[in-house]
Amino acid sequence: MAAAIIDLYIEQGTDWTKTFKFYSDAGQTQPIDFTGCTGRCKIRDLDGNIIATPIVTFSAPTTGGTLVLTLANALTSAIPVDGVTYDATSAATYDVEVVAAGGQVTRYLNGSVAVSPEVTK
Repeated sequence: MAAAIIDLYIEQGTDWTKTFKFYSDAGQTQPIDFTGCTGRCKIRDLDGNIIATPIVTFSAPTTGGTLVLTLANALTSAIPVDGVTYDATSAATYDVEVVAAGGQVTRYLNGSVAVSPEVTK
């Protein structure tokens, strides 16, 4: 399975959550079983520096096939957006890897991240 390419948008200074649903069949009737899995996600700026590490959780891992990324507002506020004005976004990239109970690592998501700067700090 190739990783899904999905671009993200984060508003700096907010609580951010993004939910994804994965299926094991083309008809999307069988959710993936994430039982015993852990996830990892990093957001990097275009120079390769880590600028955020979202928490990866699995909602109803046995039956749901749902992967959730979250960042608390204190963490989105800390994402650097130097030189970006309110009407522009800062660019970054990310990926999400899932580690199965047996240790196998699979990349499920990757793409670009646009960060909208917080003006009211």
